[in-house]
This record gives sequence, structure tokens and C-alpha cells, in this order.
Amino acid sequence: MILKETFKIILIILYTSKFNIFLLFVPIGFIAHFLNWNDIVIFFFNFVAIILLANLLGFATEELSHGIGQVFENLLTFLFN
Repeated sequence: MILKETFKIILIILYTSKFNIFLLFVPIGFIAHFLNWNDIVIFFFNFVAIILLANLLGFATEELSHGIGQVFENLLTFLFN
């Protein structure tokens, strides 16, 4: 039951945004490193994962900045973007 619910939550996360499908590249990059795959393949998987993580960081910064004042909003945007 728990496994089925977890799988459902993962599918919801992946299909919420088209960028979220790139979340699959994060563990693939780790696996590629520890299995000693070709360096170019490892770089590719990690590069694609970084694109997603940068997008998520930008989204999180924007969402966090809505609840605080203009000064702190500009500070967060400057620090994290």
C-alpha cells in the first residue's frame, strides 16, 4: 500500500511540469559516476540535472519572496539567481 502511494506521488511530481521529468537525471548521474561510466556520459546526465535544479531554485526563490518585503525579495533574487 505504501509503495503504491509513493509511486503515485512520484508520478504526480514528474507530470506536474515538463521540467520535472529531468528529475530522473539526478539519480542517473550518481549511478553513472559510481558505475564508472564514460566521463562524457556522466557529464551529460549531471548537466541536464543541473538545468532542472537551477529552474527549481528560481521557482523556490520566487515563491519564497512573495511573502516578504521588497528589500528581502531583491536580496533573495540577487543571492540565489
